[in-house]
Amino acid sequence: MPTVTGTLQDFGLASLSAYKPQIIFTPSQAASTRNSIFASRPIVIEPSSSGTFTVTLANTTILRPEVWYQITIRWLDPLAGYQSADFPQWKVRVPGDGGNLGELIETNPSALETWIGPNPPSDPVPYLWWIDTSKTPPVLNEWN
Repeated sequence: MPTVTGTLQDFGLASLSAYKPQIIFTPSQAASTRNSIFASRPIVIEPSSSGTFTVTLANTTILRPEVWYQITIRWLDPLAGYQSADFPQWKVRVPGDGGNLGELIETNPSALETWIGPNPPSDPVPYLWWIDTSKTPPVLNEWN
């Protein structure tokens, strides 16, 4: 089973450990392989005190029908007395060899993520735009 790793922190680069954070990976639907069926029960993990986490998840590239994970991030706000949560609309597809969560998130490309030049980028991030200047006129490619 693939292992997914990452680090959860706030925008001040601080750990959320004092707020008892949880990351919930919810499959988009039930699915199957040739030999198994998978229920869509969410997988809940708690990052370490430094914010790092490791979770073992099913390989979504071999499941049918098409499946991805959606993420919810929950934390307690003891001063306000309630729970807060983020519900990013990401699709997380997990390959057989797993990987870092940030590299598995499918997001729409941004104009800020554009490579311009005659050769493709040596280490592209998913959904990077590449303007191939070796062609006339230049060609816009989306790196998957």
